Amino acid sequence: MSIPPLGLVRDRILPMLKRDSTLPPATGYAPENRVLRTPFDSDVVIAHVIEGQFRVTYVTKGMLDAWGLAPDALHELALANLRAKTEHLLAEIGGPRGDYVALDGFDAARLLVADLLIPPGLTDPLLAIPHEHALLVRSGSAAGPLAEETGRALSHSSLPLTSCFYRWTSGGPVRAEL
Repeated sequence: MSIPPLGLVRDRILPMLKRDSTLPPATGYAPENRVLRTPFDSDVVIAHVIEGQFRVTYVTKGMLDAWGLAPDALHELALANLRAKTEHLLAEIGGPRGDYVALDGFDAARLLVADLLIPPGLTDPLLAIPHEHALLVRSGSAAGPLAEETGRALSHSSLPLTSCFYRWTSGGPVRAEL
């Protein structure tokens, strides 16, 4: 596999939330071919990808080494790209809403930039990522119905993530203990 120059892919590097078990094993491959992953919550990890047309390419340790990037710098670049992509998407759909489902493949990952997505005036926002193609935003007072909706979406998805809820803080998303 040839590694694309960073300059050609810099604007297309994005984070994805994945179940760790859906990625290739973290061991057993040549180290340079291992898909980078950062623990997020339980079995959910952050993997970084290069967005292509109708596909993504996972960022590997070899790519990171060739680009001379530290994992933190890669993540910051990916978050900046996701913010820009999300701002563009919000302009297209008319602003924040409660459901972000099957928009572009990065819906659950938008939990990492949820400050952009919480509708103004929503009290005590609660966020859920039942599968890779869904981010649900509701008021904390709607935790019961959100749990039911999350459970249904999780059980019917081929790319399930988690039934956990999250809240947005100045440091990013944190698991909500209800």
